[in-house]
Amino acid sequence: WEYADAITDKPDINDPSTWDWSPAFNAACADNVCVNLLDKEIYTLKTPVVIEFSEEGYADYSRLPRCRNGLAVIDYSALGNGGAGFDFGRTVYDKAQPAYEAAFTVKGLSGHVIIQAFEGIVFRGNENTVAVKLIGADGVKIRDCIFARNRYGVVFNNGDAAGTYTELGTMEDCRWRGSCLAAVGYEKGNGDT
Repeated sequence: WEYADAITDKPDINDPSTWDWSPAFNAACADNVCVNLLDKEIYTLKTPVVIEFSEEGYADYSRLPRCRNGLAVIDYSALGNGGAGFDFGRTVYDKAQPAYEAAFTVKGLSGHVIIQAFEGIVFRGNENTVAVKLIGADGVKIRDCIFARNRYGVVFNNGDAAGTYTELGTMEDCRWRGSCLAAVGYEKGNGDT
């Protein structure tokens, strides 16, 4: 709520669950502030959130979203074209499936364990979404989260260039609903094998 002034898309001014919270998440992360969510609140994302770590700000880690007193819901079901075009007659991994879109992408600082965590979140998307995609990021933990209606809960991608990789990411005490088609996906990307 500290960054709610960054929100411009408020379809129902009296219903914060209809607002696009993406700008607030991005502003808090840019300021290196932990995104503390409230229990039972719904935060809608209409655009993806990208959190990038760099060597220049090595000690200035953006704090990943967490709800420490229960479960907050992050709803990004409008991303990935709302799930349109997904073919249930094909496997999740079939290249003929539409491209997926990640609600949260965490990238950068391959080789440095950043020890940051998503915590206490219900991730709610659709068949063309991923809750969290890690690209060349090490040491990201996902704790006490629930993954509902996604193509993948988490995707590990080894990075954008040779010499990068994603490792030491863990999911602890998480649950995947049947509507989350695959818990975890792995991609080589352009990084190391």
